Amino acid sequence: MFDCSADVVRRFIRLPEGASAYIGWVDDLLGHVKNAEIEEPWELFTSEPPKELGELSRILEGLRALAGEASIRQQSPFTTHRNPRAKKGCAFDTACRAVRQFHDAQLAELESNLRAQFCSDENGCSLFLLRDAAVPVIWPPADVLMTVPIESSVDLATSWATWRAVVEGGRRICVLPVVEGYGLTSFAVAGLDTLNVVRNEADKWCTVAGVQPLPLINVAALTAITNPLVELDGIRTYWASKGGRTPVEQATYDQLLSALEQSRATFQALQVSAEVTGAVNQFVDAVLAGELSLAAEASRVLVGETGPAWQVLGQLLQAITEVDISLATARLVEPAEAQI
Repeated sequence: MFDCSADVVRRFIRLPEGASAYIGWVDDLLGHVKNAEIEEPWELFTSEPPKELGELSRILEGLRALAGEASIRQQSPFTTHRNPRAKKGCAFDTACRAVRQFHDAQLAELESNLRAQFCSDENGCSLFLLRDAAVPVIWPPADVLMTVPIESSVDLATSWATWRAVVEGGRRICVLPVVEGYGLTSFAVAGLDTLNVVRNEADKWCTVAGVQPLPLINVAALTAITNPLVELDGIRTYWASKGGRTPVEQATYDQLLSALEQSRATFQALQVSAEVTGAVNQFVDAVLAGELSLAAEASRVLVGETGPAWQVLGQLLQAITEVDISLATARLVEPAEAQI
C-alpha cells in the first residue's frame, strides 16, 4: 500500500509524458503486490490473502495498459477515453476494455508486419510473439520468437543484424532451431544486443510455436556427467586456493565423484559412436586433472563468452545433439515407411 501512493495518480495524469518510465515503475509495483500475496503470512489472520490485493493488481494492470496506449497515441488517456455519457463508477473499466482491444489489435498488426518481412517459403522460418516473456516498457509488450529450420539457408549472424534493425530495441529476439516438427531446445538463444543460450525458456517457446521439444536422451546423459563435473572442478579449485580440505568437503567430493562415474557408465551404454564417447571421456579426464577449468569459466558463459573448456563442451554437445536428431528423424521415418 505504501508503494501505491498518490504518485501513481500524479504520474498518470502527466501521461504521455514519461510513459515508458511509468510503465516500468507500475510493473515493479505489480511485482510487489504479487510478492505480498505469496510471501506474507496471511494464514495467521485469514484463510487467503485479502481480496483488496487482487483489486489493486487489477487497477495497476489497467493503468499500465493505459500508459502503454498513451505512449503509442501520444495523448493523454483522459483525452482518448473521455466519455461524458459513461455511467458513474464505470469509466475506468470501460477504458480498460477499450485499451485491451487496442492492445490486441496492435499485437496482431506487429506480428503480421514482422512475419511479412522475416518469413518466406524460401527460408522456411516462422515468427511468433511471446507476450508473457516480454519486458513491458515497450508497448504492446511482446518478445519476438523466430523458428529456423536447421536445413534452412538462413545465416544467423547475418539475419540477426537484419532482425535487430527492424525489431524495436526493447524487444528480445528469441531463436529456436527446429527439425522435423521438433524444437532443438539445447540450441535456443535470445537477447537484446547479443544472443545467449537460454535453454530454460525453450520448452515454453516450443508450445507457442506448436512443435515438440526434441527428446534429448543423449544430451540429458551428457548433462548428468557435466553437472557433477562442474562441482568437482569447483571444489578442486577451492582446495587449491585454500591449501587443505575438511572431512565433510572430502565426503562431498567423493559422493560427486561416485555420481560422475555412474553417469559415465550410463553414457557408455547409449547409441553414441565410440569416437564421441572417447571424446567425452577425454574431456572429463582433462577437467579432473586440472587441464581444463570448467568451473572457473562458468561465469563467462553468463555474459556470452566461452573459454577453452566450454568450447570443447559446446562441440561435444553439438555432436551428441546431432545423434539425438538422427534418432528422432528415424522414429518419424519408420512409421511412414510402414504405411507404404
